[in-house]
This record gives sequence, C-alpha cells and structure tokens, in this order.
Amino acid sequence: MYDHSISVEDRAEITELYARYCQYAYLCDVEKCAGCFAEDGVFSPSLGPGA
Repeated sequence: MYDHSISVEDRAEITELYARYCQYAYLCDVEKCAGCFAEDGVFSPSLGPGA
C-alpha cells in the first residue's frame, strides 16, 4: 500500500524537481538533467543493443 503521509512541502519540492528535470530533458540539456540528482552528476549514455 501507499503511504500518503508526505508533507505538502515535500510534495511541492518533488513536483518542482520533476518539472525541472522534464524541462531540461525537453531542452536536451543533459548536464542540467544530471544536476537535478547530484551537484556533480554526469550523464553517460549507453549505445547499442541492450542499452
């Protein structure tokens, strides 16, 4: 079952993070996408079968 006890503030922060991530993904700004999850985040795409 789901725990719906998340605070309003936490829910707002998560929503804002998701919005930033989606905007950066739409703009193909991979460095900012990675930065949503870690200040020194790096995007390393995999190519080929099974990627």
